[in-house]
Amino acid sequence: MSEPDIRQALREHFGHDAFRPGQEDVVAAVLRGDDVVAVMPTGGGKSLCYQLPALMLDGVTLVVSPLIALMKDQVDTLQELGHDATFINSSLDAAEQRERLRGAASGRWRLLYVAPERLGSARFLEAVPSMNIVRLAVDEAHCISQWGHDFRPDYARLGELRALVGAPPTAAFTATATREVRDDIVKQLRLTSPSVFVAGFERPNLRLIVRRPGSVAEKMEMLTDALRSSHTSAIVYAATRKNVELVASHLASRGVRAAAYHGGLDAAARARVQDDFMSDAKPVIVATNAFGMGVDKPDIRVVVHYDLPGSVEAYYQEAGRAGRDGEPADCVLLYNYADVRIQRFFLDGANPDPSVFTFLIDRLRAGRAGADELAAALPMKNPIAAETALGMLRRAGAAIREIDEATGEEVYALGDLPEDGSAPVDLEQLRAKRSSDEERLKLMCGYAAGSACRRAYVLRYFGSDEARERCEACDRCQGIGVASARDLDADERKIVRIALSGVARVNDRFGRSRLAKYLVGSRTRDVTEAGLDLVPTFGKLAHLPLRTIGDLLEALADEGLLVRRSLDGPGSGAILSLSEEGRRVMMLDPPLRLATPSLGAGSSRGPAAGDKSSARASRRRDASAVARARAGGTSLAPGATPPADAALAMRLRNWRLCEAKKRGIPAYAVFHDSTLDALASLHPTTEAELLTVPGIGPLRIERFGTELLQVLAEPAQPEEIR
Repeated sequence: MSEPDIRQALREHFGHDAFRPGQEDVVAAVLRGDDVVAVMPTGGGKSLCYQLPALMLDGVTLVVSPLIALMKDQVDTLQELGHDATFINSSLDAAEQRERLRGAASGRWRLLYVAPERLGSARFLEAVPSMNIVRLAVDEAHCISQWGHDFRPDYARLGELRALVGAPPTAAFTATATREVRDDIVKQLRLTSPSVFVAGFERPNLRLIVRRPGSVAEKMEMLTDALRSSHTSAIVYAATRKNVELVASHLASRGVRAAAYHGGLDAAARARVQDDFMSDAKPVIVATNAFGMGVDKPDIRVVVHYDLPGSVEAYYQEAGRAGRDGEPADCVLLYNYADVRIQRFFLDGANPDPSVFTFLIDRLRAGRAGADELAAALPMKNPIAAETALGMLRRAGAAIREIDEATGEEVYALGDLPEDGSAPVDLEQLRAKRSSDEERLKLMCGYAAGSACRRAYVLRYFGSDEARERCEACDRCQGIGVASARDLDADERKIVRIALSGVARVNDRFGRSRLAKYLVGSRTRDVTEAGLDLVPTFGKLAHLPLRTIGDLLEALADEGLLVRRSLDGPGSGAILSLSEEGRRVMMLDPPLRLATPSLGAGSSRGPAAGDKSSARASRRRDASAVARARAGGTSLAPGATPPADAALAMRLRNWRLCEAKKRGIPAYAVFHDSTLDALASLHPTTEAELLTVPGIGPLRIERFGTELLQVLAEPAQPEEIR
């Protein structure tokens, strides 16, 4: 099919005049019948690359998608455009599932979305061969790879499904995949000489920012500051359900319309929270990583990570949910070294020690046991490790899962074991995966703690040739919250040497927070219980604010005079120790250039008073720098049309919100913000003129054209003119 034909279909089905970068080549390959692996950044339009071919082909395109939220979002949008699409997942009762399967067999649907869990359903597997499946699309394909950051065992059945339906041309899509993960996707899906597309990872409209709070209270203040500057939709990611609830409660107390989303909520509550977020009834959502995959809300202006993610892949995928409309957006990571402990707990859970398998098998030899009972009895007290190990044993046939009819609880019994009675688990592969996960966490810490350009770090991580030394669009390049390097005077060099001596005297045992307290002479419990108040350097820097010392320790680590280590090996950044260069500086007092604020005498009232005022002043300086950078920036969306009539743009948004509520769909499914801004600028007065506006095609004219022209023709109200 020629390029003009593809572009005409794009206009007809979606109302777009042009493809985003990389889309057209992928669409053409899918239409040709190639197997495809496409790595495209979040917001790059992956879904259109299989949706458009599905609407142009005769037959069913089966889409495997990992989240119910993703299916609902995409199917709602497709149906609103008049396209034949549906989904099958656990939110439907058995009768409705059977009806939709029959519809797929009769050719009723062009796109059928299913969750990977369906691949274990006998009813589904029996129905699939009766469908005319012409393409198989796998969204979030990194989930099939154990080397990816979000491996899901149910995805491992996709190779078998593909064979069952006659190995149709298959397209696998993901936003974040290293070369290792891409190769594994090809292997697991059994693809033949696939066309591989790696679109640019560059998202020039995203500003990458890392801030380093010294306490939970300071972290909450930084979070509030980040959201205060957005005045629009935002996602806050937290690593645990407890932190999600804590953050949501804090924001509510500050008057922020925020809602919590995590796996502990029932399905109805999660759906309600998502709908409130999509309709802007609750413009801020605080969530675990269970939220966001495939949710297409284009106008998210801020994504904040309250806790450290486990990998650069996970971080960039989640951060990339900001600014999908091409307009400027901020991605803020609040990084405290203590957060690494949470990710190490998750890492231990995802990679169980061999002793966990031995324990579970021995326990099941004694008889059936519930999943919760087994997790509680596990000596290492990591329920995630128990869940992971039981899943691996079940897939190997060594454990049998049943559901207790009386309680509904998962109950396990011993299955088939090798003759020697050992766990049928590839321990070498498990060790290799753990090592890979530890390396990913180490590199994530490197991103957060690094002093160079953030964007260059990310692009080099993914092997992109787009990386430059400076992007001028991250906190490091813009100087937000970062002191300029300068020559220290003799008094300041003495302070540095005292700090280095203080670290050397405690023998590589503590992190920044406790070291700073000990150097200023704080007698908090964590200092006195460790005996730090008995060390000669205790309180030697009591004339300086606590925050200043914390920042100094960070600067010394960035400069290589201190080394970030952990009790479990290099990389997690929990412990500070003296480097060889730091020892040289401590002993010889050479000239020193360091990126640190002034180290002059602080408040005479002691560290507690100085710490609070310093933190407030630092927040004011950072907020001011953010505001200056934002004021001086311009939209990076090429060809964007600025709204010529702000009042009309607001009327259009109000009309869109009413339409979305009336139809029970997300606001952006009516029109994207960029389309409304173009309408407010161009003032079309006829349907023919409406067709010239980006994002408006014949189907939307048919559905919204009359009312839209009425809104555009309304005279401005007096209060709008004033």
